Amino acid sequence: MGDPSKRARSLREALHEPVELHAHDPRWPDMFERERRRIEFHLPGRFAAIRHIGSTAVAGLLAKPVIDMIIGLADYRELEAVLTDLQAIGYSYDPESKAQSADRRWLLRHKAGHRTHHLHVVEHGSSAWSQRIDFCERLQRDAALREQYQALKVRVLARTGGDRESYTA
Repeated sequence: MGDPSKRARSLREALHEPVELHAHDPRWPDMFERERRRIEFHLPGRFAAIRHIGSTAVAGLLAKPVIDMIIGLADYRELEAVLTDLQAIGYSYDPESKAQSADRRWLLRHKAGHRTHHLHVVEHGSSAWSQRIDFCERLQRDAALREQYQALKVRVLARTGGDRESYTA
């Protein structure tokens, strides 16, 4: 995966990259689809489903230009092996990260100090799966909710000045 020192520097920069919101980019669904196919090529048959979630999956919504994806495992007992395999194809995983929880693991793909993909690994059909899928689908269907959520994102960004931890909280 390239020079380890460059990769480590890129990860440090990506982890501390300030939040920016961008107008919806119609290429985001294709970027998701390419990454979904890449994961499935390298890890065939390992997942019950891979879905595009988050603001980049919602046409017309301001978003951080990072493709959010969720992977559903049919058997969550396979989690540790899957995490190892995802790291082998370029995802970064920090088990000590605040983003980790008992029902979800979070990985990051980055390039040149910028986040490109966030990957949430959960049990397929679990509440962690359903909550993320349902929220994304509601935003896609409901223009009023989409406008409220976008206004909230803009207010929070203005209040936090782009600090990622504060914005996320």
